[in-house]
Amino acid sequence: MQWSCADPAELTVWRPGARILASHTLSALPPLMYDELPAPYREMLAGLAAQRLPQVEEYRLNLVQLP
Repeated sequence: MQWSCADPAELTVWRPGARILASHTLSALPPLMYDELPAPYREMLAGLAAQRLPQVEEYRLNLVQLP
């Protein structure tokens, strides 16, 4: 199965009452999350961020609260 949603806010339309609590790209993770990653993962993400690849910048991690 493949699924994508270009705009996380659309989830609130599909599921009334749903709320987007957080949304981040792989190159802009919250500092607390980033700091908890193992060093090799942080290095990988730093390298990806430096390349400014569209597939990295467009991929989002979303925290959704469902009703």
